[in-house]
Amino acid sequence: MINKEETLSVLIIEDQDAKAAKIFSLIQVLAPKAAITHVKDQVTAQVKLQEAFYDLVILDIQLPLRFDEFDLDLNGGEHILQDLSISDEYIQPHKIIALTEFQDSVIQLRETFPEIGVVQFDNTSLKWQNTLERTIKGMLKGKAQVKKIVYCEGDNASLYNLVRIPGLEFWPLKDSRAIYLSAKNEPDKYALRDRDFLTSKEINILTSPPYFSNYVVLEYYCFENYLFHPDNIILCRSSFDTDEYLQELIRQKKEKFNAIIQDYKLSRAGYIDFTDNDKKTMMQDPEVEIVSDLESDELERFYKFFDMAGKKDSGFKKSFNKAYLEKYNLTKQELVQTCWFKDKISDLFRKKFDL
Repeated sequence: MINKEETLSVLIIEDQDAKAAKIFSLIQVLAPKAAITHVKDQVTAQVKLQEAFYDLVILDIQLPLRFDEFDLDLNGGEHILQDLSISDEYIQPHKIIALTEFQDSVIQLRETFPEIGVVQFDNTSLKWQNTLERTIKGMLKGKAQVKKIVYCEGDNASLYNLVRIPGLEFWPLKDSRAIYLSAKNEPDKYALRDRDFLTSKEINILTSPPYFSNYVVLEYYCFENYLFHPDNIILCRSSFDTDEYLQELIRQKKEKFNAIIQDYKLSRAGYIDFTDNDKKTMMQDPEVEIVSDLESDELERFYKFFDMAGKKDSGFKKSFNKAYLEKYNLTKQELVQTCWFKDKISDLFRKKFDL
């Protein structure tokens, strides 16, 4: 079961232990179950911001480059903010608060980075603590709001939830049949189905009245197609060769073409989306789109129907063999937390439900 007790993930970037301890204590009082990480230098902070999503980052402006260096960089925190604003290597935090002891820095930071919060730190005043308290209480209140449940296939729910799409919480169901029935029987909840071999016309019909207004279908074959899309991988590995990868995708697609064609006919025969409504939504000539797109070497055409899940026990006869990607040591956890992945999945719901 999904843990519905909401908390906060917080990154404190502060080289002074006493100051960090005050921030730590304040957060623990307001959010006892908060997951708090403390780092003391620019390099470690940048690594953490590439590895995980944080609800809140509290950032000191004067930071050493590395923890074992004694020289402070007066603009160390600003360097981190600049990197966050221009680089896709980072997982963007939900909110950033910069702490500085200098009034001039407060003014400059607010002008340069208007999207963040800037607070003047003063050891003799509680004003900065009151500001942090209001921010954290507001974030906790937002997290406590009722979320819309989205049923999805298999074990993907925990990964979808890592994306932290506002207003949505993903729950797992066994397969596409269960997803379809949830859309039919629970109109107050959303249902997210893998595309598999559904055509664009069929998707438009199934996800619109008089059928379902709460049914959402992925634009690509399955969840893994988003994870292993070249535009997504490049955000996790800057050395990734997208052109070479595209050629590998095309090569395998051509190699498995006949097996895919056989599979699409068998798969479609068992879709409850069709059998439940006397096949009124089923196109009689799906090959006009499916076969034509699979014959194309244009990524956004064939990729919609090319299975990227790739399970070894099936021998990769009709799906992508990800042995090519093993040298990059990619994990699903990092692949779901890119801005590209979040935008793609969020757009599915924004377009339909105006979230």
